[in-house]
Amino acid sequence: GNCKRSPKPEEQVTLFGEATLVISDQRITGLQISKLAFDSVLQNLTGDMSFVDGRKPWVIGDFTSDKLDLADLAELSGQNTAGTGAGDPDSLASIQKLGEARFSLRAKAVLADEIPMTDVDVEVETGPGSVNFQQLDFSLYAGRITSRGAINWRHNKAALSVDAELKNVSLDKFLEDMPSQASAPLSGTVAIRSTGSNAAGLLAGITGDVKLSASPDSPGSTGQSAAKVEMTARQTDNGMQATIQRFEWQDTDLQGSVQYH
Repeated sequence: GNCKRSPKPEEQVTLFGEATLVISDQRITGLQISKLAFDSVLQNLTGDMSFVDGRKPWVIGDFTSDKLDLADLAELSGQNTAGTGAGDPDSLASIQKLGEARFSLRAKAVLADEIPMTDVDVEVETGPGSVNFQQLDFSLYAGRITSRGAINWRHNKAALSVDAELKNVSLDKFLEDMPSQASAPLSGTVAIRSTGSNAAGLLAGITGDVKLSASPDSPGSTGQSAAKVEMTARQTDNGMQATIQRFEWQDTDLQGSVQYH
């Protein structure tokens, strides 16, 4: 890049924290960072973080935020969000080397891949060969999604599992070609599974089982007939394939397979 270029407003950040040494038996065993504050035009993050040798977990971080933009945060930290190849730094490998750690986040608003989430609650624990998402809850399009998941390693291969429950989530943003009167908030479950040797492999191998339904009396429904969606989706080399066991929406009732490129 051009080191002489003046930074853009969104690239200007302030970072503040109060650091103290952790001492045990007259020996320095760690570092405590209190009142940690990261602030920029697009986001902010505050909280406490500590690193203590011999403690389990040895890393603990608890954070709150009014707003976070994950794409901008990744750019500021120098991470490549376009994916990880064999020769690129792999975020999965970095997590695996972290050891035992625990992190929590309470955020009012998070923008992830242009998807606006609110009231975000996250609790993550890492350990030898595993990452456990104890809580991954957020509000989306007038509904609420609660989920848990894990990444487990065995013989240098990672297995991902995520189970989510949706309650009155509107899919209007994903079904923009449908008439507005077809709106019906959906509730149900989504189960995601994948295996891979790195982050790119996990993303490429994702399969998902979706079971969603709505009734005319659902909050926010426009009084249309009940909707029901049951399908299995999986990534392919050039897109995504969806096997539809059941799709009922107004006067539509179909089964089959759909390929997205």
